[in-house]
Amino acid sequence: MLINVGLLAFVVSILSTGQVLFKMAADRLPAHMNFRAFFNMALDWRFILAICLYAAGTILWILALKRMPLTVAYPFVALSFIATPLLASLFLDERLSIANGVGGLLIISGIAVIAKWGGAS
Repeated sequence: MLINVGLLAFVVSILSTGQVLFKMAADRLPAHMNFRAFFNMALDWRFILAICLYAAGTILWILALKRMPLTVAYPFVALSFIATPLLASLFLDERLSIANGVGGLLIISGIAVIAKWGGAS
C-alpha cells in the first residue's frame, strides 16, 4: 500500500510541476496569438518539458491503476489542487489565500475518508 501511495504522490507531483511549466510557457506568449507565436511556444523548453512530464505522469498513472482500483486511486489526484497552487506560490510568486488553505484541508479530509472507509478492497 505504501508503494501505491508513493506512486500516486509522484504522479501528482509530476502533473503539478507540468502545470507550473505550462503557466511559465503561457506567460511568454504575446497578447495576440499568431502562427509564429504558437510555433515559438511549441519550441519553448518549458512547454516541451511540461509535455514530457505529462507523458511520464500518464504512464505512471497507468501503472498505478494496474495496482489499485480507480475508486481508490483517483481521489488522490485531488492532491494536485493543493500541490499546484503551492508550486505556483513558490515559483511564480502567486499569492495563496485562506480559501486555498481551507480547500486544501477539505481535500485532505476527503482523501483520508476515502482511504480509510471508501473504495474497493
